[in-house]
Amino acid sequence: MRVEQLADGVFASIAEDGDLAVGNAGFVDVGGETLVFDTHVSLAAGRELRTAAERLARVRHVVLSHWHGDHVYGAAAFDATVVATARTEELMRERTVQRLAELKATPVEDFAGTSFAELARTELPTLELRFPDETFVDERDFGRARAITYGGGHTLSDAILWLPEERIVFAADLVVVGDHPWIGDGDPKAWPGILDRMAALRPETVVPGHGPVSGPEPIDFVRGYLDAFNGAKDGDANPYPELPSPEMWERNLRPFGIVPPDLSGTPYRVLERTADGEFGSWRAVDDDGRRYVVKNKWSEDGVAATEQLRAGGYPAPRYVLLQPGLSVQEELPGEPLPHWQELKDRVASRAIELNEQLAGKRVPNAPSWRDRLRSEVMRGHYYADLAFVERASPELLRRCRDAYTRAEPELHDPGDLVHWDYTTSNIIAVGNEITGVVDWDGVCNGDRLFDIATLWYYTRTPLFRDYVLARTTRTVFDGYVAAVVLRQVAYSLKFHDASVAPGLMADALDVTP
Repeated sequence: MRVEQLADGVFASIAEDGDLAVGNAGFVDVGGETLVFDTHVSLAAGRELRTAAERLARVRHVVLSHWHGDHVYGAAAFDATVVATARTEELMRERTVQRLAELKATPVEDFAGTSFAELARTELPTLELRFPDETFVDERDFGRARAITYGGGHTLSDAILWLPEERIVFAADLVVVGDHPWIGDGDPKAWPGILDRMAALRPETVVPGHGPVSGPEPIDFVRGYLDAFNGAKDGDANPYPELPSPEMWERNLRPFGIVPPDLSGTPYRVLERTADGEFGSWRAVDDDGRRYVVKNKWSEDGVAATEQLRAGGYPAPRYVLLQPGLSVQEELPGEPLPHWQELKDRVASRAIELNEQLAGKRVPNAPSWRDRLRSEVMRGHYYADLAFVERASPELLRRCRDAYTRAEPELHDPGDLVHWDYTTSNIIAVGNEITGVVDWDGVCNGDRLFDIATLWYYTRTPLFRDYVLARTTRTVFDGYVAAVVLRQVAYSLKFHDASVAPGLMADALDVTP
């Protein structure tokens, strides 16, 4: 790592090839103490960063920009208050913990030729995470410097450090220089807007998360990269062949289902993208002609749920291959049920029967039922970005949140599985016979009636509404519908053609009290 002075009392710590830093960091004299921004990938680099920073003054605060290990693993080297956004703290506990466990379980020789090779050989077996001591939501003022978040782009929560007097921004991985940005853990639809807000600060010096210190030009470069990414289709050529590691373009596309999963080394080959049904999935076939569904993502709870349900005769798909970034399931016969149409009584009754089989079953890793619903309605996530709803219809957002708030005191977990996305897209049928239910990645523990309320919203089949209201209150039903409405509207505003928005919004306001 190389320490570079940017202004009086302002320094960037730049990772260099082959060292134990990997990601960039920095530190600032904020008057009687030193503020550190990010901590590199290792304790060794973190200690070196601390030594350099404390030549100015004692380090009192360390700000972590996001949950990725190459910016947070070194935090344990500091005897200081660690600060991050509230969402980053959650993501560290959810994802950094899991990612670190996966790294520790990987044989050392598998890291050969990667930026983690030296870390794996030295610190990785005993490395422990240092979690934030304090969190903030929008901004944290440190006097000379301000930690600011505009939401999630590179990850689902990213912070920058802004020095307005010097017009210096430590951008972390929202900006990189001379390389591909990593998009696979982030939100490529929201990221451009974050860069626009960063550019509006009019920085003169940008410290990227990777690469050398620069002027503001890399903000525009990453903005252009994201525009190309968001318009990319399978088969398009890499528009940045001059960048190192040209395979990164396809690696970025893969988690979003834009290109098919990498099936090399498996007995399967891709046929086509699924035209409907399970999100982000592709059809594949083996040498004997058997058909499968492949995806880039899967969840441990989803696998646990399908195995548990299949053991009782439930028509859930069987996983035949699971590895990081790839799942292969046997394809169930049939096609998804039609969208936005009332279902025939026979089909609706069978959908309810399948839902009743979720009673008394659980998965091991799910959050509490109330927390899951509250998070969906009050905070949202990548697929339900509530900022889009707030811009399009503050009234709808208010109504949905009010409906949930009224329902919250009555919510309870009766001990069921909840599919969480029990829509017509995920119910497969041949004619009027349901042959399976797919896409269990979001499964959780809670009240299975939520799934029937979901089906009511997508079909307006009276039987579904009547079934729920016979078993819970109208207040709970309205709260469940509000959560589903908010998810669908947010998803459509973000991912669908703008022409669908007026009708969808009018309907959403009509069904939300």
